[in-house]
Amino acid sequence: MYLSSLFCIGHDCGHGTFSSYTWVNDLFGHIAHASIMVPFWPWQKSHRQHHQYTAHLDKDKGHPWVTEEQYESSNLIKKHFAKIPLSGLFRWNPIYTIAGLPDGSHFWPWSKLFDNNIDRIKCAISVFACFLWSFFILHCLNYNLWIFFKYYYVPLLFQGFWMVIITYLQHQDEEIEVYEEGTWAFMRGQLQTVDRSFGFGIDKALHHITDGHVAHHFFFTKIPHYNLPKATEAIKNVLKKYPGAYKHKNAYDFLIKFLRLNIKLDCLVGKGSGLLKYRSTVRNNEPKKEN
Repeated sequence: MYLSSLFCIGHDCGHGTFSSYTWVNDLFGHIAHASIMVPFWPWQKSHRQHHQYTAHLDKDKGHPWVTEEQYESSNLIKKHFAKIPLSGLFRWNPIYTIAGLPDGSHFWPWSKLFDNNIDRIKCAISVFACFLWSFFILHCLNYNLWIFFKYYYVPLLFQGFWMVIITYLQHQDEEIEVYEEGTWAFMRGQLQTVDRSFGFGIDKALHHITDGHVAHHFFFTKIPHYNLPKATEAIKNVLKKYPGAYKHKNAYDFLIKFLRLNIKLDCLVGKGSGLLKYRSTVRNNEPKKEN
């Protein structure tokens, strides 16, 4: 979990809220992220697009939006991999950041994530920083690959599991709406973000990225993590005029909730209408037929 706390500091750097100086954000962003095998500039690029197009069916980045048509035409692995409890150990690293599913590899300069040479060069620099840090760790461990795997890479898998749980619960819920081009708008997209209180001191340890995520999405280039609680209270006061606009749920059972939603929320329906909802939600809201 505390490796994810470190990630959140780099996350602030990526948004430019750690410092008012770009070079400071870039330096400490690389220090925070390279140590946990996250290429800073590539992640910054994909994550910014997630913020710019939250809940957009085609342009959002991160956890993919899957339509009913895509789901039904998928093979068994694609359909059910996310439903396997321990799949979360691999969905961040290596599946998302290295293999690049679905947004493009963050480690390969010629992946679909990058469309110009400047971004490709920045990718190479960030990846070099990751490998340099890994080499330093390996050197400190006397080049013992087994010890390196056990005490460095395995903890990174669990850090990735935390990342998958946190980010999934921030944007996935039974009542979430997803929009197509033409009906999507920035404000509508951000309102599909969910604040979740994990409890047990976890929210504070994770710098309130869990229970202050709505405010973060509205002001992602303006508010550092330590001001998210105050910003959240201000957001709540504004959105309380609109029933259902502010979404907050307790998630003390966050692991169970994560596993349950991965099974239940399999695909979206309504493609072509401009607004999509999860199939299970639509079915549950359908009037029951009388015998």
